[in-house]
Amino acid sequence: MKKLGILLLIGLLDSPVQKSITLADPGGIDTVTFPVASFTEGEAKAIMRLSPRLRMQTSYPVIYQIEMCNKEDNAYRGCGKQVERQRWFERNAKVNICRMKNALTELDDLPHTWGLEPIIQYMRSLQKFYIAVNEVRLHFHYKGDVSLLERPIEGIDPRIHCADSLVNVTNAGSRQAADEIVLHNWYNCMNGQMRTRSGAYPMDAWIAFLQKSGIRETYTPVDE
Repeated sequence: MKKLGILLLIGLLDSPVQKSITLADPGGIDTVTFPVASFTEGEAKAIMRLSPRLRMQTSYPVIYQIEMCNKEDNAYRGCGKQVERQRWFERNAKVNICRMKNALTELDDLPHTWGLEPIIQYMRSLQKFYIAVNEVRLHFHYKGDVSLLERPIEGIDPRIHCADSLVNVTNAGSRQAADEIVLHNWYNCMNGQMRTRSGAYPMDAWIAFLQKSGIRETYTPVDE
């Protein structure tokens, strides 16, 4: 019995109290150390997607333009070929929109979200915005109806905030030219307005969560 107790004690001493993982994105490497008694590795990875350090599809909000097509990803078809791209455009665009909608569901299902509510609300609003603007862009691509671009999205009224973009789209000489204006002018205007309306990332809430949860985060930028 005494021997068994010693073995159990040794086992407890050998058990890791904390675990470190690395998360990579285009800007660098995020090293995260978390208490294993509180989080599984999967839970830690899911929560860290809220980090202000990470970006692109590594973090929230997940942003895919409808033109996104990765030939290394089997979900897409016809990447890199103009004729094939036109043939598969709608299908690929819907893949991108679906992935953004999945991200919205993931936000709602995040584990251990105590203290993270301000951040989740912030990210949800942005995620809903990027879904909506890309759905509008897809519908406009096929219908060419400028009224689609005039509808308010997440409190941003294009008729007020992006009126110049709407005029430019209306005066475009072709559907292709209109699509380009929507992507580079209307979209950027709407995005800028949304970022202004959303305000800064709730950094205080993130720092408080890391401290309370015993998580350490160290981000190392890529040497450009």
